[in-house]
Amino acid sequence: MKLLFIYGPPAVGKLTIARELEKRTGYKLFHNHVSAYFVKSVFEYGCESYFDLLQKIRLDMFGAAAQHDVSLITTFVYAPPDDDEFLANMVEAVEEWYGGEIIFIQLDADVNTLRRRVVEDSRKEFQKIHTVEGLNECLERWELGVTVPYDNVLKIDTTGLSVDEVMEQINQQLSL
Repeated sequence: MKLLFIYGPPAVGKLTIARELEKRTGYKLFHNHVSAYFVKSVFEYGCESYFDLLQKIRLDMFGAAAQHDVSLITTFVYAPPDDDEFLANMVEAVEEWYGGEIIFIQLDADVNTLRRRVVEDSRKEFQKIHTVEGLNECLERWELGVTVPYDNVLKIDTTGLSVDEVMEQINQQLSL
């Protein structure tokens, strides 16, 4: 089982790249916002129960996929140190318990590109941050350009790149 863990700031292109990888690899896409909507239907964003249940659902999904040898693609906004415990638990569940492999794909782009992309209509479909003000708040609150503290990290700056150009870089590095 492989888990392609695509992360980066809002509007960097995570879901766009994940969908293209899904088409090209046949891996299943577990979009980050699907689990968030599920939990948000019962618990308000920000409360302790929300985050606890969200982490449990994601970890259970990753662990079950690894146990049944189902390769996945997922998206995530990594905000250290808040997310470090989740990542450690994910690595343990996938790699140590079930022998899967996690490949981290870090996407980044310059702030002007993020500001241009964040207002695109496609972002509203999943209730993502879709205003420049919301993006600015997020970028001020967390340091989102930090690389996860694990091996197997492919870094790609998506500024000015098409989906095909990003996919070419991924294919060159990962041979998927």
